Amino acid sequence: MLSKHFGVRGIPAAALVNAEGNVVWSGHPAELTGKIIEPALKGALKKPIFDFANFQEALADAKSDEALSARIRAHIDGRVALLQAALDKGDLLTVRDQGARLHKQLGKLEQAAKVKELQESVAKVENAEQILAAQEYLQKLDISKLQKKKEGEKALDELKRIAKELPDNYAEKVARMRMEDLMRVLPGLK
Repeated sequence: MLSKHFGVRGIPAAALVNAEGNVVWSGHPAELTGKIIEPALKGALKKPIFDFANFQEALADAKSDEALSARIRAHIDGRVALLQAALDKGDLLTVRDQGARLHKQLGKLEQAAKVKELQESVAKVENAEQILAAQEYLQKLDISKLQKKKEGEKALDELKRIAKELPDNYAEKVARMRMEDLMRVLPGLK
């Protein structure tokens, strides 16, 4: 569990992660002081990476710190690798949506070409539009918000349709998992 990773023993809880991604402190937020935070900031960007307009800007900000530049490049490579892994398992929605954001963030960096290639691969998948529509439905379906048995039955029928029409792909696997979740909830709906 994530709570064990960060050493959470009670709530409220806070964790401090240094620029290398290591948890260097955890505890009650009131106990987190500047004296604890300052050493963790060593080697960090002046602002969070998500505050930069793109990765080129982040790399320019870190140009005087080779180790920091290397971590940013590793972060970029990791994001591209995650897109490749999503494509490999058939998660077309992730490749399409996160790929579009990442491509924009990359600007003219060399990894932008690989992201574009991954995005273009989505369109080449057989039934891509149908798979994307199914994944969008699966993403929006919030089983915890279903209140009426008819809503649940309708959702179950849609999940069954997806599993039947899209066999042997990521959308079918997710639909089947969601069916299991829904089957546990359905008897309690009014």
